[in-house]
Amino acid sequence: MGMKHDLLVRGVKVLNVIAVTVPFLCGWLGYYRGTLYPEEVIQKEDGIIIFLFMIFYLVFSRIYDAFHLSLQRISELTYSQMLAAFFADGIMAMIFSLLGRGMINLMPLLLCFLGQTAFSALWSLLAHRWYFRKFPPLRTIIFYQQEEKMQNLISAYGMDLKFQVVKTCSVQEFLKQGLSVIDDSIQTVFICDLQSHERNRILKYCIENRKIAYMIPGTGDLLMSSARTMHMFHLPLMRAERYRPVPEYIIMKRIFDILVSGTGLILLSPLMLIIAAAVKSDGGSVFYRQTRLTK
Repeated sequence: MGMKHDLLVRGVKVLNVIAVTVPFLCGWLGYYRGTLYPEEVIQKEDGIIIFLFMIFYLVFSRIYDAFHLSLQRISELTYSQMLAAFFADGIMAMIFSLLGRGMINLMPLLLCFLGQTAFSALWSLLAHRWYFRKFPPLRTIIFYQQEEKMQNLISAYGMDLKFQVVKTCSVQEFLKQGLSVIDDSIQTVFICDLQSHERNRILKYCIENRKIAYMIPGTGDLLMSSARTMHMFHLPLMRAERYRPVPEYIIMKRIFDILVSGTGLILLSPLMLIIAAAVKSDGGSVFYRQTRLTK
């Protein structure tokens, strides 16, 4: 893993962005531009519209991890890219509606989305196969505290294409042999349920020797991840506390809850009355009273 790997993968990702943009470009040039600007010849606007779509698509792709070739299956890549394209198309539809000062015809965008889905599926299939042919699985060691299950998870989720488990090591073996169990051929380290002292030793060694380390966080790690960094006594400190939202958020949430529940109650009240009348007409009591069966 190095600069060559990053450049090649980045180039493949750029191809995906171009492939997904092509159907949108066809929809813009073939329909929406003539509808929104029927008598104008525009060029700068074309570039702005395409640039906006690409930005939105990239943002949503990062949110949904649509480009993680090495860590996701083909179906997961396709689904993530479909979500990113769907939301990007939706935002562009709202922009088109603002430009046209009215609701636009969504059928061309729907056809664009179908084309984007086809391109995404094709790209995911080809890019996934290319990646694992180009880059062999990483030689991996797993450290565990009590029972080693990570190897089964790697196989169950199809990650054996990414990680080749060549060694497993319990904490007892690690205490006997030390860091020598991580030889030069090891590229990736999984740390599962180790105590902080042993875990920190392995992490420092991996960072110093340019090895990739994956760690399952404990409860303390999750609490520390939400801590706020601050300075006190001329020292960097981390402040951890229970979640405490701002008063404005609580007030707005309560107002929203009341409005939604009240609206739902009003809308569904006729249905409730109909059900109550049906129960009453069937001989049953509308209001059921709980009776105690034990003394």
